[in-house]
Amino acid sequence: MQVLLADDNKLLRDGIRPFVTKLKPRPSVLEAESFEETLLLAEGSGGIDLVLLSLGMRGVDGMSSVKLLRGKLPNAKIVLLINNHNLDIIMSAIADGISGVISKDVSGTCLVNALHLVVAGEVYVPSEAMSAIARRALRISDEAIFSGARKGIALSPGETQLVPFLIDGLPNKAIAQRLGIEEAAVKARLRGLFKKIGVANRAQAAMALREQAQN
Repeated sequence: MQVLLADDNKLLRDGIRPFVTKLKPRPSVLEAESFEETLLLAEGSGGIDLVLLSLGMRGVDGMSSVKLLRGKLPNAKIVLLINNHNLDIIMSAIADGISGVISKDVSGTCLVNALHLVVAGEVYVPSEAMSAIARRALRISDEAIFSGARKGIALSPGETQLVPFLIDGLPNKAIAQRLGIEEAAVKARLRGLFKKIGVANRAQAAMALREQAQN
């Protein structure tokens, strides 16, 4: 596996690199200190599997730069490193198919766990940001959530139970404990919920529910 770590702060790169190398299979790590260098590596390296891109790096112009990079690395998973939980940026990243958004102030352990999820094909968004996004997106009362009364979505009672836990960013294991059911049952209900609203993961679910709320 080949990872491209793009940030103009060498100290930050030095701090992140040891945790990135804990991924399996153990990756080789390329580094870029400007967006121009990032694009050159994207064009010339070949086989880049994962990109950690700082949105605050020199030469990066918001999501337009991210889209440009995605065009050069269509098969790579791109994770954005951000300085704050700007919900508009996070929602835009989710809509554009970014694989993860990670704050630069997280612990090394959290970083590794988040990257493991991304490598496994999941989308990582900090739970506190996910909760805020969902609350903003839905703009409906908990009573409406529990009734499943969204336009065009007929949720089963079991699926409806999951929605507030998703909003709060709880992992499957915690949801299972709250509901007193097996984690496998939670996953099965989530699959049903995601299928009904036409998404593949939690992050996309918030976006889909927002669209339903606006219709």
